Amino acid sequence: MVPSRIFRLVNFSVFVCLLAVTSIQNAHAQWTYRVASDPYIRNISVFAGVPAPGSNTLIVSTLTDGMYKIVDTGNQQTSTYQKINNGIPIPEVRFHTTIDINTIYAGTDGAGLFRTTDGGANWLPLNGSGAGALGCLNVRSWNSDTTPTPRLLVGTSCRNNSGFYQSFDDGLTWSRLGNATLPDDVAVSSTIRDVASNTFFLASSNYGVFKSVDSGANWAAANSGITTANGILNAFNVQFISIAPSVGVSPTNLLAYVHGGGVYRSLDTGATWALSETGLPPGYAALGGIQKESNAILYIGLDRQGMYKYTTGTNSWAPWGTSGSPGNNAQFARSLGISGTTYYIGTLEGLAKTTNGAATINSVVEMNGGGRINAITHDRDTPYTAYVTAASLYKLDYIYGNCNAGCAPMDNGITGNTIEGVPYQDKSNPATFYVTTSNRGIFKSTNGGALFS
Repeated sequence: MVPSRIFRLVNFSVFVCLLAVTSIQNAHAQWTYRVASDPYIRNISVFAGVPAPGSNTLIVSTLTDGMYKIVDTGNQQTSTYQKINNGIPIPEVRFHTTIDINTIYAGTDGAGLFRTTDGGANWLPLNGSGAGALGCLNVRSWNSDTTPTPRLLVGTSCRNNSGFYQSFDDGLTWSRLGNATLPDDVAVSSTIRDVASNTFFLASSNYGVFKSVDSGANWAAANSGITTANGILNAFNVQFISIAPSVGVSPTNLLAYVHGGGVYRSLDTGATWALSETGLPPGYAALGGIQKESNAILYIGLDRQGMYKYTTGTNSWAPWGTSGSPGNNAQFARSLGISGTTYYIGTLEGLAKTTNGAATINSVVEMNGGGRINAITHDRDTPYTAYVTAASLYKLDYIYGNCNAGCAPMDNGITGNTIEGVPYQDKSNPATFYVTTSNRGIFKSTNGGALFS
């Protein structure tokens, strides 16, 4: 028999636990949105004329709110969006690849590779298990191969067990390729493949470019000509690589973006590289890859400077319409989706489009999903005023109010990406303000944030 004193103690403990749970639930219920940024869009796939002529269906991956399916009817008021994340456990989707509107692969930052065969209604992981598990779950790229045997290929980025993996059984088991020729900590940022020559190129953020001529079994560095340009020490931080406009099937003409170093071009299948940035603005930094529209046209999205267009024959870049104009929502351009003369632009501030070559750019639909707010600080003199870093540095006049009123960007003079930045106000002199960026260093204002330099 349990003594009554112990029984009372047990009852009291249960009461305390229930009270604690209730308090947690009540505290959680008190949280409300104050700044609802749009999702940080990574890339876009477009299906023209779906579900009806005159409309387009878009599959969108975001780094802050998972996967979306958007139907653009041509009228912002009737265009719709829905989240399609069932089965993907985290919101950080680094990229996606569509086989068709129903079959989609998605790579995540920390949960591995996923696939849906029902248009995003349900997702299943393709990460293997045990000795056959995918060794790194930060997936950066996806390729497929059908010769001689169907296989999946992914590039990953981790501190250890990173690199290039293959699976011959639809993701049930994985093995790492290039063990003797790829460093264990290679941080893959993107990969491309030329099917005709079975040649792979791998861009990494810590070792530069690698090339394989035997379907990924062995790799060799291919960085000749990529230097510490402009005094930048991380010249081998190659973020994006793309097959440029070329004639024939061999990837003789390549473009690569080196973060902090510029755009490089190779005309000899990666044997040598040289800067190819004619027409690009000084001090540019790219948010997205070098994206190919056709064998004649490529684009690159620059941080706060819009998108630039590269055309065969000129070997130079030119601003694409008004995409870089101050206040234009496409100046944060990161990705591009194309359907005929309609271009969809993925930005740090949502999804935009143009139907007239970027002369005018409009929002498709207000997604208002889980945007990234990296940091918050209260004003030294006015505690109800706060500053947050998202796609822009924002000032909230009244933190307990709604961002639709009294919430404005204060980014005049900031040319870097603040979505991962931190704001700081000087304790002794509140008019002095600092904000960090992920690609342009620290900016300072001495007039309360009216102007940064």
